[in-house]
Amino acid sequence: MKAVVVSEHTGLVEKLNEHPLFQTVQQAELPLPDSEGDVIIIDESKTDINELLTYYKDRRPGQTAEQTIFYLLTREIDSRIHALFASKEIAVIDALPVADTAKIVQEIVRRLQPEAVKRNKNVITFFGADHSVGTTMLATACAELLSRWIQGRIGLFILNEQPGTQFLKTKPGAHVGLDEIRMKLFNHILTKKELNETYLTYKNLSVLQGPRNLLANRHYHPEHAERLLNLASTDFDVLLVDAGANIEYGLAVGALTSSQQNFLITTQQEAVKARYERMEQQVFKPLKLNSQHFFMIVSKYVRESNLPSAKDLANYHKMVLAGTVPYLDLQGWQAEFEQKTLLHYEQLEYTDSIERLCMLIARQVNLEIHRPQRKQTLLTRWFGGAKGGH
Repeated sequence: MKAVVVSEHTGLVEKLNEHPLFQTVQQAELPLPDSEGDVIIIDESKTDINELLTYYKDRRPGQTAEQTIFYLLTREIDSRIHALFASKEIAVIDALPVADTAKIVQEIVRRLQPEAVKRNKNVITFFGADHSVGTTMLATACAELLSRWIQGRIGLFILNEQPGTQFLKTKPGAHVGLDEIRMKLFNHILTKKELNETYLTYKNLSVLQGPRNLLANRHYHPEHAERLLNLASTDFDVLLVDAGANIEYGLAVGALTSSQQNFLITTQQEAVKARYERMEQQVFKPLKLNSQHFFMIVSKYVRESNLPSAKDLANYHKMVLAGTVPYLDLQGWQAEFEQKTLLHYEQLEYTDSIERLCMLIARQVNLEIHRPQRKQTLLTRWFGGAKGGH
């Protein structure tokens, strides 16, 4: 790749020259000639946000869609500004000290080659196409069922915008989780022992609660999730990640790019479909994430002729359909109130759907399962244990 650096920081040019990804690195000034390189790196000291957005409002003659533009900021910007830059296909690296050239180059390379990020073979990430599609319930139910089926250690990491333990009983005052290790994670000094001390433990299931401090979410970057999962993954037979639905959060991006397999949780709602399409164009495409990186799960599924089928949705998004999960109305509220997953309410079709997903996960990570005999209720004895289909 050919890189053009618009910055007075000569150390950045030297570091880029040392990396094998870049064949040539040259310093330049704005406006750039039409024959500029594959990668353009612009320092905020050379142009402010409004000037940059105006300068790259439209692709100029000689520019191609393959050219990647990076804008370096020493301060932090919020998700609204990140979305604005993403819509212009400009990648922002913010809150990094200019003097730390190694981190800047590392982040540039990570975004140019996300496939080079270590994908942990036993990490499975659940990501919602929108809020309230049932991502947390699904991740928690799968973690609970797998903990019954295997004798090894199961992990559930909540890397979304909520603590995420509404479906698990917690001890009052158990203030442990991501907040307690944030600064050590940021400063590269977090140890496995310290991480283990933050888990909520349920027999062989260990849960890392998400951030309770809502304002802290914006301080996380993708590399923090990558570092966290790399550190933890070797301690678990399988590690499930609830990445929520906010793709503008760094934790969600890092989880998706460093997991062996991602499940996209969606519904039959048109608004959910439209939101995913926006994310796909504005975020996933620049990250080089595509439909091949996801299995689709259609949650809250209803069999109605006037609604799209699960197969239709999977084909539309060009994804492989991993399964459907039936729509349960009041039981979802009851489960949250009672701090239980929906596995506890003897809904056969729902339980079947979670079992199928867990079988898939077990096969993905080569887990040996010991599936206990399901207890029969009075109704299943009467009707021969008939199960709802998908």
